[in-house]
Amino acid sequence: MERKVISIFAKDFSNPTLCLTYIVRVDADIGVTYAQNLQFWIGEDKTEDFETLTVARNLRINIFLASGNQLKSVAEKDIFIQYQKLYAREFWRNYDIKEQKYKTERLANVMKPYRNFTLLTKDYIDTQLKSLLKKGE
Repeated sequence: MERKVISIFAKDFSNPTLCLTYIVRVDADIGVTYAQNLQFWIGEDKTEDFETLTVARNLRINIFLASGNQLKSVAEKDIFIQYQKLYAREFWRNYDIKEQKYKTERLANVMKPYRNFTLLTKDYIDTQLKSLLKKGE
């Protein structure tokens, strides 16, 4: 079982700010690589950073729309196309890709990309952004 981790670096070039993880699936008949079960992660020290949450939200929405309104199986190229459309000329353009091997799909889905990262869901992002707006940050 192969899982890819895309680590996005911004503000701190030694530690990732955001990560995307997914299980790699290849459809040999049509030659397309799919990202199955795409997940977004944020460094625990960035969970109250408005800009980081906004970037994560925008990237998630654009990939979701490009993939036909679903994140369970996305063409791998769509992830990079949307990322480059949004952030190619900005501070967020630095990223690294690593491949990890797991024995089971369940393990690949639940393992954090880094020890100090938190899973970002749509609800988590919306709740954090609303909370930060109420605080006036």
